[in-house]
Amino acid sequence: MICRKSPLVFNPSFTLAALLALASAGIAQTRAVPDESTVSTQSAPIPTTFHFSDGGDDIAGRMTVDAAGNFYISAGLNSTAHVSGFAVLKYNFNGKLQRAIRYKLEPGEFQGSAQSLKLDKQDNIYAVGSTSFGGLVASFTSAGVQRWASRFDHEPTALAIDPSGNIYVAGNGNAGGSDGVGPVLDWLIVKYSSSGKVLWEQRHTGTPGEDSRVRDIQLDPSGDPIVLGTTSNNPTILTNNMTVAKFDPQGDLLWAKDFSVPHNSQVPGGLAIDRGGNVYATSTTNPPEGISTPFTVKYDSNGVLQFELQGNGAGGSSVAIDPAGDILLTGATIGFGTPTFIAATKMHPSGKTVWVTQIPATGEIVSDSTGNAFVAGFGFTITKLNPSGKILFSSSVLPGDDVTDAIVDAFGNLLVTGFGQNPQFFDDIFTVRLK
Repeated sequence: MICRKSPLVFNPSFTLAALLALASAGIAQTRAVPDESTVSTQSAPIPTTFHFSDGGDDIAGRMTVDAAGNFYISAGLNSTAHVSGFAVLKYNFNGKLQRAIRYKLEPGEFQGSAQSLKLDKQDNIYAVGSTSFGGLVASFTSAGVQRWASRFDHEPTALAIDPSGNIYVAGNGNAGGSDGVGPVLDWLIVKYSSSGKVLWEQRHTGTPGEDSRVRDIQLDPSGDPIVLGTTSNNPTILTNNMTVAKFDPQGDLLWAKDFSVPHNSQVPGGLAIDRGGNVYATSTTNPPEGISTPFTVKYDSNGVLQFELQGNGAGGSSVAIDPAGDILLTGATIGFGTPTFIAATKMHPSGKTVWVTQIPATGEIVSDSTGNAFVAGFGFTITKLNPSGKILFSSSVLPGDDVTDAIVDAFGNLLVTGFGQNPQFFDDIFTVRLK
């Protein structure tokens, strides 16, 4: 892994938009054999698996937990018994399904899928996704009663909630026109009150006539929304920018920074913000041929580039902050005819590497309250590392199944959700819990 204090060449063009949603999943499916010197003899705990089936293809999205240990999964459900597919699954701490909360369709509306969700301080649920009518933001009580719903131009992908209960939703909006592959999209950020009133809308894009797509939105310690995604997706030369933009609570753009790799597109993997408001964004290149290389960049709260990492151990798939304020990364370097290097990494906020440990699969990385790191990837391959980077256990719980999210609850339990085929060749939702 290389750490540089100076930026790469910033290029106003970047990744093919159609590749963005799939490439990170391809990374998560790669596997490698970890270095035996980093593996502990601790046996893997016995996981508990929770299985949901609605009789058709059911797909899990992101998940969240409340203070009592109840967990919630955004989902797309496909059942002949229910026309509405935009749903939230609520489980209690013991893993018992409390209810499948479904959006109430309007006349002529059908299907749907919820991609992400958050809870406010009253445990009201906010979910984003789409139905046959287009993008949707919906809120429910913890008991499953629909509070309100609002249309979103095209496709919301992520959301964040401030301490006052305001909701920031970010996604892909219709910019108008075509880039020769499909409609041109831009970033759309909408702020809602807790009762669903639109407070403001803001758009952001790169090169006119080229696609821009949102990956995530989070709030920094000051309550400013920070958005990660791509801009200037050029379908001809297959290049783009990984873009990070910071807005204030009134919707004014404070700064936007483009990071590009010459002659390459990037697929953003994740975003993390530390206690000082510093921003970490990780991505991997998606070249038509050659080596797929991970990158991670750090910006300070004013948008000034602090460092960039690239190569083996530089993340690419996911980034998180541990309780000590150190940065956790996971990802892979993939090349034709060369061994795949899959790793978890810890580094100090200065960019100095603490450790790099090879692991079997990459995906989502999270930390518990004691500084242990968990990586959950394809096949529900779960690897736990102690704060020194030693592998405590690694196990594939559901071989062949896809992971969509991982989170640690208030009691230190790891929860991993995703989906996989049942014997009837329909996708079901699976969630695994272990300590």
